[in-house]
Amino acid sequence: MKSHSILKKVPLLQSLSDADLEDLSLSLRVQRLRKKQALFRKGDEGTALYIIKKGKVKIVLPSTP
Repeated sequence: MKSHSILKKVPLLQSLSDADLEDLSLSLRVQRLRKKQALFRKGDEGTALYIIKKGKVKIVLPSTP
């Protein structure tokens, strides 16, 4: 599936024009993760938007001891 088609399915991006979606699709990068592999950790700089194409993501915030 083309990146542009994936972006069109994201509710947050549906108001963008086809040209804008095409421009944005040039910045996409596919990342595959294994089960229980961390996508990011607390304190990481927020410089990306993650779109989950398939599977589930569990968000865990560790408590302080």
